[in-house]
This record gives sequence, structure tokens and C-alpha cells, in this order.
Amino acid sequence: MDAKVALAIAFLITIPALAVMGVGRAGLHNFVRWHRLNLPDEWAAPVTRYLRTARRFRIWGLVAEAVVLIPWQVAEQRIGVDFLAASAGWLIGGVLLELRLGRRGAVPVAPHPLPRWLRATPAVLAGLSVLLTGLCLWTRPPAAFAVAAFGLGGLVASSLVAATVWHVTRRAALPGVTVEVDRAVRDRAATGLTAVGALVVAQCLSRQADRVAEQLAGATQEAVQEAGWLLVFGGLLLALCTWWATPPVRRGLVPIVVGAALVISTAGWVGAGVARDVPPYGPEAVQATARLRYVTPESWEADVVAFDMVWSGRRSPGAFAEEFRHLIGRVELTVPPHSPPGGHYNVLLIDTRADTTVTAYGEAGALWGNELYRLANRYSWLSAVPRDRVPGPNDEPKLIRPEADYPEAITFYNDFGIADAPRLADLAVVLIFTGPQQQIYWATRVPVTVL
Repeated sequence: MDAKVALAIAFLITIPALAVMGVGRAGLHNFVRWHRLNLPDEWAAPVTRYLRTARRFRIWGLVAEAVVLIPWQVAEQRIGVDFLAASAGWLIGGVLLELRLGRRGAVPVAPHPLPRWLRATPAVLAGLSVLLTGLCLWTRPPAAFAVAAFGLGGLVASSLVAATVWHVTRRAALPGVTVEVDRAVRDRAATGLTAVGALVVAQCLSRQADRVAEQLAGATQEAVQEAGWLLVFGGLLLALCTWWATPPVRRGLVPIVVGAALVISTAGWVGAGVARDVPPYGPEAVQATARLRYVTPESWEADVVAFDMVWSGRRSPGAFAEEFRHLIGRVELTVPPHSPPGGHYNVLLIDTRADTTVTAYGEAGALWGNELYRLANRYSWLSAVPRDRVPGPNDEPKLIRPEADYPEAITFYNDFGIADAPRLADLAVVLIFTGPQQQIYWATRVPVTVL
């Protein structure tokens, strides 16, 4: 099942279920049973009224967020459910409810005690928001503003939960109920706010991961994208476990374990992706050297033998034209025995006069990969490679691709117009080592011998 479909189903089941469970006779029964209360009929009305009001505020918050997003979605010619906005609306509705209740009745003598884990959760969420936002910005993503905005959103959500929970423990007592019932209402409110706050923060961090992944490649990109979905589903699980641990039951260890497992598994997953992108060896292990030569129809057969171009039968002396100069080249390699399966070497030819790439053809022709647009950002001396997509496929610079992934030699040829042909000394040969997931391990300039 697609992750987005699974997420939609999870939200569509969870949110209505929480709304239905918290209202009416069923909601009152669940409340009394959960908090182990002996609730006479004369005290049931205030509790039922509170549960009904809580549901109304949260649903109206959810609807308001959806309405606010409609103009923006219409401008982008799309209509959909934004789960971050829905969760934030649910949270804001709960906050407004507690602030509204705080204006009524007498202030309690002492603050209502909450479990230590519940009091500490907003601070932990705020710390994670700051830490992960700093790490994301450290990677210098192109969408740095969006990354910072989502980090600020997570920090604001956790701070709002912390302030509202503090208010809940000190606000006026619910009128018309005993102290035990009032404490149960406070426990329910504090836990519900914390659970939804954790869900909002997890989704903010997931959106950050999406923005950071845009600039990455290879296994690291896949790991960061998958970590974003892990945060979403893990955040939903953490919210449900937090709700399930509502006092007076002693289940505080469950959300602590789930939260720690979520953080450790996310960090481990991303770390494993980064490790897979670490080159198995450096360019010095390959000991690459290159030879270049301009050939003539008369020297073609001898040059082909000298360069060991076994596939040269595709080209014959009759294919030569007087208005062209014909280049052949050979890059010799020492392939280390621990090269990863699925990786491969490519060769790129650059005309240093105009700092442009040259299309040359190898045994398997020439090609271009989207991951190579990042070469110029990584290596300043590869400014000849474009950073962005070029207008058409015929304008893209091409790599020389050998038939085998790890050949001991890569041979190629190219035809230059007489007027535009560069000197052999003006040509630079670049060897690029790419991994099995199209991650670029490294690129190096190969020493050239001009013949």
C-alpha cells in the first residue's frame, strides 16, 4: 500500500474515533471507566457538557484550518487534505477551549500534579525541533526558508502545548463537580493536548525531511525520504500511546519507549543511508591514466590496435570526412577488488578553452544522468557541468559509458570540426565513480598523455 494512502486511512480512522469516543453517553461512560470514578447522576451533566464542548472546539479548529487552506490550494490548482493543518487545527481548538474554561470559577489553591513524563514531553519536543532544524539548515538546503518555517512551527506547537498544560494545572476548577472529577478532566485535557502536539511536531519535522531530501542523492536521499514517513507514522503512534497513557493509569513508560525508539530508529536509518554513500575507496586506488590522439584514415587501423579499441568495427576509414578531426581516447584503470556491485565508472570530456563539456562516444554510447547535475555544486573545478536542466535532451552534456561496470579500460572517440577542434592539451578527462543507487562517490581529473 502506498504510504500516503496508508497515512490518509490512519487519520480518517483515528480522528473521528477520538471525536466519537469523547461525547454523549458513550463518551461519559469511557471517561468514568478510564478514570475509575464513582460519578452520581447530578455530577454527570458538567462532565458531559465539557466533553461535548471539547469535541466542538476541536472539530471547529480542524474545519477552520481546512477553510483557511482552500484559497492557497485553489491557487495551486489542487484540493486535498493537509494532515499537518488538520492536526494543528485540532490542537488550536483544544487550546482555545482550555483558555475559555480558565476564566470561570475560583483558582485552585495548589497546582494539579501531573506525571513527570507528561510535564517533560513538550520540552523534549521543543528540543528536538531546535536540534533537527539546526541539522537540516547545516546541510544548506535550497528551501532553507521552508525548513526554518517548519522548525519554527514545531517549536511554536510544543511551546503552545507547554503553556496550555501549565494553564490547565492552574486554571479554575470545573464548576459543579468534585475534586476527583476535576482532576480527571485536567488529566484528560493535558494528555490530549500533549498527544496532538507530538503529532504536529512530528509532521513538521517530516516536512523538513522532504525539503532537505530534494538536494540529496543516492542512499542518503532515500533514507531521508523514508525517515520523513517514519516520523509521520511514528508521530501518530506516539500520539496514540500518549493518549493511552492518560492518568491515572501507570503507562507513562509506553510513550517514553515509543518516543525514544522513534528518535533512535530515525537517526539510525538516516545514518545507515549516509554510510551507504561513503565511497568504498578513493580515486587514488584506481590509478587512472588517459591517452588522447587525433587520427587519420591512414593511421586508423594502427591507432585502433595501439588503443585496443575492440569495438572499433562500428567505424571504418570510409566514415572519415575531410572537414573533421577525429579523436580517439583511452582511460586505463586499476579496479580494486572490493568495488560494490551495481557501481560503475563514467568518463566526461571537457574542453577547457570554453569550459564546456564535449560529447564523446564509448563502447555503450553516451548518456546523461540527472544525479550528475549536482557535480558542479560539489566540485568547483567542474563548472562546465550545468547545475540545472538544459532546454532539450540534445543539449545535455553526455558521459562516456563503457559496456561493463568496472572495465580495466574505457575507450572513446569524437569528431570535431576543423575550425573548432581543440588542441589535445586543451582537453580534460574526468573519471566519475557512481554507486548502485546513482550516488556519486567521487570525480577526479585524470592525467592525460598526448600522443
